[in-house]
Amino acid sequence: MQMLRAVSIIMTIFLLIFYYSVSHVSSVGTLKQRDRLNSSAYLVSANGVFTLGFYSLENTNNSYLGVWFTKNIYGPIWLGNRDKPITDNSGVLTISNARKLVINSSRGDPIELYANENGMNITATLLNSGNFVVKEMDINAGAFTLEWDPSRHRLIVRRREVAYWTSGELKDYIDEDRPDLKLKKFENIGDGYDPYNFIYNFVNVTNDDEDYMSYSLEIDPVLTPEKLKNSGWKLDSEGSIIDHNGVRIISDVSRCYGYNTREGCEFWEKPKCRNHRETFSLRSGHFLPITDSYAVYDDNSSLTKSDCRGNCWNDCECVGYTAGSKSGCVYWKGKYSTFELSLDHSEVDKYVLIPEPANKGKKKMIWIIIAVVITVVLLLLGSSWFIMRKTKQGKMEEELEKMITLEEYTDNDELDYDGRKGHDLRLFTYSSILAATNSFSSKNKLGFSSVSNCDRIKDVN
Repeated sequence: MQMLRAVSIIMTIFLLIFYYSVSHVSSVGTLKQRDRLNSSAYLVSANGVFTLGFYSLENTNNSYLGVWFTKNIYGPIWLGNRDKPITDNSGVLTISNARKLVINSSRGDPIELYANENGMNITATLLNSGNFVVKEMDINAGAFTLEWDPSRHRLIVRRREVAYWTSGELKDYIDEDRPDLKLKKFENIGDGYDPYNFIYNFVNVTNDDEDYMSYSLEIDPVLTPEKLKNSGWKLDSEGSIIDHNGVRIISDVSRCYGYNTREGCEFWEKPKCRNHRETFSLRSGHFLPITDSYAVYDDNSSLTKSDCRGNCWNDCECVGYTAGSKSGCVYWKGKYSTFELSLDHSEVDKYVLIPEPANKGKKKMIWIIIAVVITVVLLLLGSSWFIMRKTKQGKMEEELEKMITLEEYTDNDELDYDGRKGHDLRLFTYSSILAATNSFSSKNKLGFSSVSNCDRIKDVN
């Protein structure tokens, strides 16, 4: 039921867009293949400054395809059929099936403005500068799709039906420094409030008829640069979502390899031969011919650069790739291939597989273990030293207490000071010395010096 509902919504949107582009070309600035712009319709540049349409001069029935300022004061500034005016208002500008930009009318032959029969998916756009340009779109840029997931309310970028990146769920954004700021942000889009970058405020609308996402910009009238006051998303051929001609990269799918979930990347099954830390790096140089490397060219015109990368990633022998000069892919294969960098960057750039040795993780773990062991040993040594010092300090305090509480004298006692043994000595109390010297009486004086006296000690026992 959900699938039918989603298909119904997509078809409804498609029909609305198709009807709007055909019947109301005046709302856009681009004319696409099989669109028709008649005398009552017009194109408007994105900035609204310029308008393109059929212009009739005063006092004449002649009409011309012209460009003028939307707030017309001076008349047209460019005429496409200056020398071939249409004598009535039957002129129609269109891009034919033959890939030609022509003006058809009921009063003459088609007026050809541009022709490229080999071109693909041609469009004509009125730029903000007032120039009316023809572009050829790359029709092969279809490996990636951007989808809205109504079940989990998130955006998904898929490559060939495989989910590569998701926006994460939509949540309320809270800024402690700006409690008045009320935004809804996706988990993997945006880093917070930054007036010097795009500040998106997303909205999810869900009802019985539709489920969609839209966004607006939070603009600081003072700090926000002028170029960040207009926004427009684009899904490029490499699957990345960019805003405003690359000013902001919203999703960088090139970082997703199926083994990491950082910055919105999704898991998907990867070849068993690939290390979970291998990546492709764009480098200038060549693979040395003396190794077993060899090049394989696939001229399939439907292949995109992302297909080249995907095919190389899934091929265990592939060590590098690049897109073909016109179409297709070139792969380099060889288990023992060696890539030599070009120091002056003069050689063709190639995406080279940069492997991280499988035992690098083991070496890292070994160093972690060594660091832990050293830390534990140092802690044990420190603890042992502290315990030994406390033990010695306690022993010295016991000896000091023994000396203080001594009544007369002791037998020979070997003193211990900081681990060093002393001579055998008897310990006497101060009171016993006073008694033996008769309180240091001058009668017992044997001699004296400039430092102290020498007294005779009488045995009081």
